[in-house]
Amino acid sequence: MFFKIFGKLTALLFEMNKENMAEQQNKDWLDKLGEFFSKIFINPNKDIAYSIRKRGEDEIEIRDSIFDGYARGFIRFVLIGMTLINVFHGSSGIPFYSQYLEAKSDYEWAFNPDKPAMAQYLNYKEMADRHYKIAQEENNPFIDPPMSYEEYKQGILSKSPLKDFILDLKANSGIENDFGKDWLGHLAFNLCKRKGLSNEESKEAACYSSDYAGCRGTLESVDFDEDGSRLEINTETKNNSASLIFKEALSLSGLENIEFYWLDFYENGEIETNDSKQVVFKGDYFIDHECEPNFMEIASEPDTYTKEEARKIFINLLTSKYVHKDDALIKEEAEKLTTEELFNLVDSAEFYNDDDDEIYLVVKEVSYA
Repeated sequence: MFFKIFGKLTALLFEMNKENMAEQQNKDWLDKLGEFFSKIFINPNKDIAYSIRKRGEDEIEIRDSIFDGYARGFIRFVLIGMTLINVFHGSSGIPFYSQYLEAKSDYEWAFNPDKPAMAQYLNYKEMADRHYKIAQEENNPFIDPPMSYEEYKQGILSKSPLKDFILDLKANSGIENDFGKDWLGHLAFNLCKRKGLSNEESKEAACYSSDYAGCRGTLESVDFDEDGSRLEINTETKNNSASLIFKEALSLSGLENIEFYWLDFYENGEIETNDSKQVVFKGDYFIDHECEPNFMEIASEPDTYTKEEARKIFINLLTSKYVHKDDALIKEEAEKLTTEELFNLVDSAEFYNDDDDEIYLVVKEVSYA
């Protein structure tokens, strides 16, 4: 009997609680509806300092409309606006995806530039190869072959002020010459223009002035440290070093205190450099010859070599089958001689290939300015 009464009471309480919950939900819904219509029809311009909301029989919620409702509404407006812009004007429907891609690209260019640079280079090379192939078929001599990756990379990455300055000086002057686009006269002409001379005065100086006698030749290479603290040049000139032109250019740009190393090949075969400590140009002797395959195994490639490297090459040359019999040495004799003595013997010796044709071979000692 007791359990039956307890069960009925429990069921009655449950039904009353359901009615109270439904009544509270109706009240909340009516409050929201009334608040909505009051804002629209009663006083839409009313400034509400606070919003009050009933949360239960003995609980209400008071919010500051300015610092809570308005702020939240503004943030929602901004976020929704940015999302719509990304969806309708971005390449993807994913919100903020374009901002993510831009940040990722900036990071890669800063810390791993080879990844985006290589992708960009491959696109360039595909197009350049196609154009170059068409130009060859049409016998068009004015189209250059595609650049190597290193050349292309140097062109798209940020450059140092020093490099930009020198490359500006290298710009083609338009003066006809026998040396081509790498003529040092272009640099002298542009240098004079920067100093305020007219076109005619600059042309006269580049072509005839004794101050720029080092212009009678070509600029073979220019190298820079990434931080712009060092300049390295390699030139081939008639009889005068081109270093004075670069020193003047550095002085004009306020960069005369940077490390500057130069190597100059003169027309008479002499080689001169200011790099006595061999910081950049590591070589005491220069060896040049006809690049016959079998002979290169003995003489190595044309280049500058240290004393130790050159000594081995000199011994190989003087004990090889290519040296004239009157100049030949046995290895034991050659190894007893100094490097200077070996150099003199190679310099005066004659060399012949298997067809008894004389082989062009020049050895020079690098001198220091």
